[in-house]
Amino acid sequence: MAPGIASTAVAAEMEQPPVSFTGSGPSQPESTLEEGTFNEYIGENGRMLQYHYFENGDNGTVFYFDGDQTTNFHYPHVDSSVVHEPGVGNGHVQRINEEAAARGMDLIFLEHPHGEDVPLGGPKRVTGTSWWDYMDDSPGGEVDEYAEVVREIISASGAQNVQLVGYSGGAEFMARHLLVNGNDWLPLNTAATFIGGGGSITGPYEPAKPAAGRENMSYVYVVGLLDGTDPNKWSALEASRKAVAQWQSLGYSGAEIIELPDTTHYNYNYRGIVAERLDLLLANASDGSQQINTETTGRYELTIDATGFVPGEQVKVTATRAGRVFEFTPESGAAVGYDGSFKGTIKIEDPRSRLISPGRYRVSVSVGDISTDPVNVIVKRKP
Repeated sequence: MAPGIASTAVAAEMEQPPVSFTGSGPSQPESTLEEGTFNEYIGENGRMLQYHYFENGDNGTVFYFDGDQTTNFHYPHVDSSVVHEPGVGNGHVQRINEEAAARGMDLIFLEHPHGEDVPLGGPKRVTGTSWWDYMDDSPGGEVDEYAEVVREIISASGAQNVQLVGYSGGAEFMARHLLVNGNDWLPLNTAATFIGGGGSITGPYEPAKPAAGRENMSYVYVVGLLDGTDPNKWSALEASRKAVAQWQSLGYSGAEIIELPDTTHYNYNYRGIVAERLDLLLANASDGSQQINTETTGRYELTIDATGFVPGEQVKVTATRAGRVFEFTPESGAAVGYDGSFKGTIKIEDPRSRLISPGRYRVSVSVGDISTDPVNVIVKRKP
């Protein structure tokens, strides 16, 4: 087998990372947080949050904010007996941590603020069920105080590479409280991923513009096209679209939306989404991404190592993003060169025959049942 060629084709789901990253930046400073499960952090303002902290390496830290009324925090392991939510099941914390650990990244999984016990159609509602229910969520109120505690926790982690992930209510908390005052307090290599929510900022809040030099910080919304089809209920799809438009209008050029077909509020490929976002975060840290520019036609120029392929054979290209896979063949004239590289013009379309949006992708080239190791490429529009 020639160097640089993998023996298996690219998998349809990114359950395991295709490559490992070590990063090229400075080592992560030692965290002052306590490793283990069911820890408590009391902020300078007296507010307390619980967290699980898994130490996995020096490549950065993932911070996970779960949805309202989920009980993932309380049953973090796969062998737990409680299945609390369609599309997730028990052991959700462990599964997310497996993706972080595979990349040498720590995981901090935070529990919602406790709030008050309030009757909800029967037995008293358990504590820790939401990021804002029954609390003052106006500027400077109780929810903002919890956001301050989260900022302290992020700082205490010492992470240089930070991936924020929020699902549903956790995504709303990230957008409307944690990030409402801008991103100048975060490490330079930070990315935020909003799954199934994270609406626009309204009411008395005035969202801040991005800090100078951080305009392109990744604010990626991943939302299902079936997540909000009932007109009588809150729509994550509508909220996400409005939020991305607002971020972009404020100057956040890294804000984008990925809309997933056949996806409701409860069947996201959470693990696959997190895996891909971490790969892209670490690729950005190591400056290992290739860059390809789009023409107005949606055609892309791409050069990628394909050592060992036979020149002239049919080439297939696979791009993976947010747990979705796009497969396409180069246009005529594109082939593997005698210098051991694939060079050609390709046209990338998704299954709905729409051009894929700009962003970072995992791309591999294959012939038959062998493939190149996936690499990170950046797709962006030409000025």
